[in-house]
Amino acid sequence: MSRIAILSDIHGNSAALAAVLDDIKRQKIAACFFLGDFVGYYHHPREVLRLLQESGVACTMIRGNHERMLERALQGGILWEDIRRKYGSGLEIAARELPRDTLEGLLSLPDERLEESGGRRFLLCHGAPSDADRYIYPDAPPEAFDFPGAVADYVLLGHTHYPMLRFSGKYCVVNPGSVGQARTRGGVADWCVINTDNDVVTMRQTPYDADDVICDCIRYDPDVPYLQEALRR
Repeated sequence: MSRIAILSDIHGNSAALAAVLDDIKRQKIAACFFLGDFVGYYHHPREVLRLLQESGVACTMIRGNHERMLERALQGGILWEDIRRKYGSGLEIAARELPRDTLEGLLSLPDERLEESGGRRFLLCHGAPSDADRYIYPDAPPEAFDFPGAVADYVLLGHTHYPMLRFSGKYCVVNPGSVGQARTRGGVADWCVINTDNDVVTMRQTPYDADDVICDCIRYDPDVPYLQEALRR
């Protein structure tokens, strides 16, 4: 348990996740913290959850803003048409294809949780502590990384899709970037590894073949060109 894989923002991209899980297996990493957004944007949410379940990796998870958006849509608080126009059909596919118990389990995940491993305390967040929808980018001012009440050695953030490593006087702030929709460049999945023995944080970029994912974007969401453009960066 000295090395922990940190993943976030898979967004239904099972091809990217499969490549990352192969990388994790090669490195013999047995534990993973996942920071939310299993679904949304891309089109294989059921395969994403199957891969995680069958990976053999002990996964500690929270939900992200796309899971909360999915919950709102199922409750009638937001129209599927409005979601499709901005984010594509990934969430609607999740609502249609995920088994009921899987869907309920996904939506019942906490928005934040504190975990201890290897003598280190990890605060798992999607946006920011106590504000799950807040975006904190790498170029944010120092005061943006002051989280009152956060008691942890590591504060783990997702949401922005930008990898980030920042230090403060109290904790290390880490964003692994996005597995499924990297902001760095196309054809890679961003994630990271934290070694609790020596506190080394290793940012990873795992290559994968995005061609089939792009074909699905053209098939399912030809009117949302951003989905495929993001994978061609």
